[in-house]
This record gives sequence, C-alpha cells and structure tokens, in this order.
Amino acid sequence: MAKIPDLDSYDVIEISSSAGKDSLAMVTYMAGLLLDRGLLDRAIVIHADMGRADWPGTAELAQAQAEHFGMRSMVVTRPQGDLLDHVKKIGKWPTPSQRYCTSDHKRGQIWVALTALADEVRASWPEDAPKRPVRVLNCVGLRAQESPGRAKAPTFHREKKPSGAKKIVDVWLPIHDWKEDLVWEICNATGAPIHPAYALGLPRASCVFCIYAPEDALKIAGMAMPDLLRECVKIEKQINHKFKKNLPLAKVQQDLAEGIGPRGPIKSWRM
Repeated sequence: MAKIPDLDSYDVIEISSSAGKDSLAMVTYMAGLLLDRGLLDRAIVIHADMGRADWPGTAELAQAQAEHFGMRSMVVTRPQGDLLDHVKKIGKWPTPSQRYCTSDHKRGQIWVALTALADEVRASWPEDAPKRPVRVLNCVGLRAQESPGRAKAPTFHREKKPSGAKKIVDVWLPIHDWKEDLVWEICNATGAPIHPAYALGLPRASCVFCIYAPEDALKIAGMAMPDLLRECVKIEKQINHKFKKNLPLAKVQQDLAEGIGPRGPIKSWRM
C-alpha cells in the first residue's frame, strides 16, 4: 500500500479521473480516507474531456462517480478544440513518443484548473493570513501492473512545472501497487456507476480508439462506434498519416465491413 501523505497539510486534494476502473477505485479509496479525516470538502474530482475521442457520456460518468461519494467535480477541456481537431491541425496522430493526447488534453488542462483552484483558496483566506503557497495534492490512478514504465513511476513527487510562488503541486499515486483483481473488487462493491466500455469486452476505458490498443480492441470499438470510426478513417486519409504505424484504422474498417471481427478475449494493453 502506497504511503499516505499528510492529507491535512493540503488545501486542495485533486483526484484526476478518466471514469475508468482504476479511477473509480482511486476515487472510492480517497473518499474513504478523506471522510475519515473530515477533509472531503477539500477534494475535487477532475475529468479531462477528450471530446469526440472519448466514449459518449464519459464526462458525465466521472461526475456521477464523484457525486456518488459526495465529492465536488469538474470537467476540463482544451479550449483550442478536442483531440480530433488537434490531429487535423498538426497532421499526425499521437504516438508513444509524442503523446500530446495526454500532455495537452489531460495533464496540461488539469494543471490550468489547479491554478484556478489555488486562486479560489487564496481568495478565501483573511487579509491578515500568513503569505504562503497554496498546497495542492494531485492524485493519479496509475498502477505498476499496467506497464514497466508505470512500475518505475515514483509514488510521490513534487511536480515542478505547475508549482511556483503561489502554489506547490505534489503528485501521489495512491493505488500504484494495487492489482487488477483488487481494483475490480472495489469497483463492484461501491455501487457507483461503472464505465460501459467494459461490458463490450474491453479491458480498458481509454479513448474509443487508443494508439496502444490491439487490433481486436479497435474492432470492438469500431463495432460500437461506427460513425466515429468513419470520421477517424476520413481524417487518416486527409492527413496521410496512419493511426498506428502498422495498423491504419482504414484496415479495421475494411475488416469489419468484410465480417472479420475480433478473435477472442482481449488482454489489457500496456501504456
């Protein structure tokens, strides 16, 4: 179990949620910790909305999961447009080495929200309060089991880029050492709504079409969201850049049109 930081020392406890299983397990765990300490009013669940790239209703689901535990929630979006707008503008899909889907549309937007939340806290202080940075804890639901890269991630660190004279941001991975069985056990016991992507046979509730997803997962997504698949194939042709180096979405679309569907159960992919 990851060491619990001094939660009482933070003015804002932000919980980043994709509305997937790991996020729901983390929200459940954090709700229990904060309720026991009388700190639930400092918590806020933030979902970074990817627009058309997200499963329909994901933002609303993240909010419903937060509300299930009596937590405040917020949805943030990139003001320049959603992920598909971004793909068209720069003429290429995200890649493992250039994950602007995460940096620009998720992490960057949450950091902007943290600045606004810190300003909100500072405005609530009395004029004679001691001048100090607002302390923010950013909770992220990465797990070591998901990939070698995530296994190496520090469970607690100071995030330098969003920190400064007015706020400091510490990042904590509260469920880093949890196994998938425990995650599902907690999700199923909460009574909170669970992301519908899992009922389709997908092991992850990421973007509808994720650059890390195997071919069969993309086929399941394409069967569930044929209009989005057509739109993505159109973008793929417009920018002349394959969704994945060895797997264009046009092939996924063609296979489905020919009745070639997924071959069997899908294992969770690494990110």
